Order: sequence, then C-alpha cells, then structure tokens
Amino acid sequence: MLYLRAERHLEDAHHKFMLAQEAVNLVQSAVGDQLTDSADIPVVRERVLRGLLGFHREFLRERSDDPILRRRAGDAWLRVGDIETWLGNFSNASEAFETGLKLLEELHAAHPKDRLCTFDLATGWKRRGILYSQQGRYGEAEAAYRRARDLCQALLPLAPSHEPTIKLLGDCSNNLGNRLAARGAWAEAEEAFLQAIRLREALVAADPHNQDYRLLSASVQHNLAGLEVRCGRWARAQERLQHNIQQQEHFMAGDAAAPSYRRQLAEAHRELGFVLLYLNHPGPARQAIRKRGTLQ
Repeated sequence: MLYLRAERHLEDAHHKFMLAQEAVNLVQSAVGDQLTDSADIPVVRERVLRGLLGFHREFLRERSDDPILRRRAGDAWLRVGDIETWLGNFSNASEAFETGLKLLEELHAAHPKDRLCTFDLATGWKRRGILYSQQGRYGEAEAAYRRARDLCQALLPLAPSHEPTIKLLGDCSNNLGNRLAARGAWAEAEEAFLQAIRLREALVAADPHNQDYRLLSASVQHNLAGLEVRCGRWARAQERLQHNIQQQEHFMAGDAAAPSYRRQLAEAHRELGFVLLYLNHPGPARQAIRKRGTLQ
C-alpha cells in the first residue's frame, strides 16, 4: 500500500512538472515578437509570467531523492530564473539560476554519463552566461559560456547527430566569441566563431527549411565579419558580408515577410556600406545603405 502511494505521488509530481513545462513553452511563443505591436502586451506578459512563476514554485515544493525529479527540479529552477529575468528581477533570477545549477552540477557529478543531465546543465550555464552579460559581469559570462561549451563538446560524440546539442554548442561558441571579441582576444574569438559557423551550417544542411537555423547561421557570419572589421581586415570583411547578404537574400526569397530576416539583412547592408566607404568605394557604399533603408 505504501509503495502504491509513493508511486501515485511520483506520478503526480511528474504530471505537475509536465504541465508547468508545457505552460512555459506556450508563453515563450505567445509573448514573443508577434505580440509586441500591442500596447497592452507588457501588462498581459507580466501577469502570465507571474502566474507561471507561481506554478513552478509550487512544483518546487515537492521533495524527492528520485534522480529524474531532481533533474526536473533543476530545470524548473532554471525556468524560474528565465521568468525572473524576463520580469527584470535580476537578483531573483541569479538566485534561481544558482540553485538550479548547483542541483544539476551535483547530479552531473553523481551521473557523469547521463546525457539528459549533462544537456540540462550545459543549457543552464548558457542561460546563466546571458544573465551575467545583461548584468555587465562579462568575465563571469565568459566563464559560464566556456563551461557550457565544454559540457556540450563532451556530449556531442555520444550523440553526434542530436540537433539540440549541435544547436546548443553553436550558441555557446557564438556567445563566447562575442565575449572574447569584446575584450580583444581576436584569435580565440575567430576560432569560436568558426566553430559556431560549422555547427550552424550543419544544422541548415540537415534541415534546410528551418527558418531559425538559417537565421542563426547568418547571424554568426555577421559576427565574424564584425571581428574582421575590428582586426582591420577590411577586404575579408567585405567578402564575408557580401556572402552573408547573398545567403540571406536567398533565404528571404521564400519568406520575404519575416521581420527577423529583414532586420538582420538591413544590418548586414549597413555594415557593408561602412566597409565599402573605408575601402573608398563610395558608389557601392551608397547602394548598400539605400538597400538597408528599403528593408526597414
């Protein structure tokens, strides 16, 4: 009888978590870019997020030594951190991330070959790095991205075609590249960006109709072009930006209305115009800048 009660309790906890997870996934799509045109959205967004915050904290009252539930509790703490970040409560977000990462690090130490735990931990460190960057704690952000990248690189050989792991490793490499470039570590930043490009191009090759993958691939190309500019490699920057623009225009041919594509393509034309001006090509520079205007 006690065993059956414990089983029911475990099933109930699992069910609560899955409901919370589905709700968060719903919110992430419902309060995204498509709702930013409404003046009422900030109010609605805050109400929904606060409701989800309570939902997660209710789940986290559950106590269990079951490794599956502990892993899901770690993930729930990370989601609390995300919600607090969206609400602008950076201090609360930091505490939630620290709690979740501590729990997942303990599980990873106890079960180092558990792929799900390793993936969750890497995801958590990436998200922690983003918050560190938002707080201006750039050294800690760099360390967080390195930790996330190292975990992904250890995980990838175990599942070399697992798209979420490939994407996560690409994200970590790109974010790390941005932090390295910001402090002038050019060679290491370039290496990180090139790794991100290889990974994101692999995702596009595997799923050429995936809009997110195509946009991610173009964005890291843009970041590397920016690094070329910082290093004074103007001709290489021009070549990379032109290739980037060609790629994006090809992508937009079947999806011309996507605002995220248009914004990124407009920025690429702006950067190309700047580079062409430096290289003393005023005519093509004006064309690039005019093209940027048509995309805004």
